[in-house]
Amino acid sequence: MTSKQDQIFSLFRFYDIKESPISPDKFPEFIVTPGGTSPEASKTRGPFLQRGKLFSVFKEAHAKEAATLYNFLINLESYDDFILACEELKKQRNEGLYLYALTVALLNRPDTAKVDIPPLWELNPHAYFTTPAIYRAKFQAEQNEAKLDDTQDTIPAPLIVPIFKTGTYLDPEQKVAWWREDIGLNAHHFHWHQVSQSARIA
Repeated sequence: MTSKQDQIFSLFRFYDIKESPISPDKFPEFIVTPGGTSPEASKTRGPFLQRGKLFSVFKEAHAKEAATLYNFLINLESYDDFILACEELKKQRNEGLYLYALTVALLNRPDTAKVDIPPLWELNPHAYFTTPAIYRAKFQAEQNEAKLDDTQDTIPAPLIVPIFKTGTYLDPEQKVAWWREDIGLNAHHFHWHQVSQSARIA
């Protein structure tokens, strides 16, 4: 039997999207109709943000759309309905917008408040690391996996990004890069907004 935690983690994976048996009358039309438009969104700005496009909660149109999804997810009565709706949304909606609404709903629903959520740098590594660093990390992970077998219990070596790699000493602002580019600090800030339900999303 799949645990609740495993079910939640599956909502964040996009490489295993499958057709799910879902009843058209189970959810509003904009949830189950590909390319549909929610009643709330259609009154203000028309179609949804397309898949593959960049999502930002600081854009008013994106924030309104995220609020529509969040309010729908947070108000679903049962946990099973929540999981079914998320599986359908994952197939149809913009990836960044879906992940944002999903994480805020998970943190604020009573039946999911205590589950673990993947860290932000795993959900969107390109927002935290340079592309060369990501490719190096993937290569190193593959190398470490190839070296390990079932009898070994070795901790893979970490990938270290040299300081000032993302900037230059000639830029005065680089003196605060240690704070501005700290992954943990940025993740904590983002998490605080999710828990606090910013006015842009609630």
